[in-house]
Amino acid sequence: MIQSLAANDHFAVQVGLFLNPKLSDFESIKPLGYLYAEEDEGSTFRVFVGDFDNVQAAAAAESQIRQSGFSDAAVVRRSTTLGKSVAVIQLATRSYKEKINWAPFYEVGNIFVLIENNQLKIVTGTYANVNDAKLELSKIKVKGFKDAFPKIINNALLHQPGAFELGDFKQPLIPLALDAQKK
Repeated sequence: MIQSLAANDHFAVQVGLFLNPKLSDFESIKPLGYLYAEEDEGSTFRVFVGDFDNVQAAAAAESQIRQSGFSDAAVVRRSTTLGKSVAVIQLATRSYKEKINWAPFYEVGNIFVLIENNQLKIVTGTYANVNDAKLELSKIKVKGFKDAFPKIINNALLHQPGAFELGDFKQPLIPLALDAQKK
């Protein structure tokens, strides 16, 4: 049991450690919350369901996940005490149940997801402060995100979607600026 919980703690259920997992492998537990993966070592990933704002909700999800055949499921605490406040620009809010078209989001830069109350806050950044974020805001609004706004969040709660979450969508390659050198 987790003792002396901080008011700002969040919880997730670690489903287990998997070799090259695919989102489709977890259809039976998708209704329980947002599924995401974090790379462990090599091609192994820790798969999580969450975020939950209290341990009781996480424990209830853990029980259902175990009943679905994932016997290694365990509640984990995601403490914000190790994180720091950063500025981001929130682009949109989506339900974790919704199939997301990621392409427009990746046109603005690095994308992160903040999971709150079964909602995904899709953000870009991070920025040193709100003023730096505001400088980028007009460029982002021109790209179709007219309701975008800057906010401060704890970076410990950010998750950068990878191949597991993105499915068939391929992230754009980072363009490299190479100087042509004449000799």
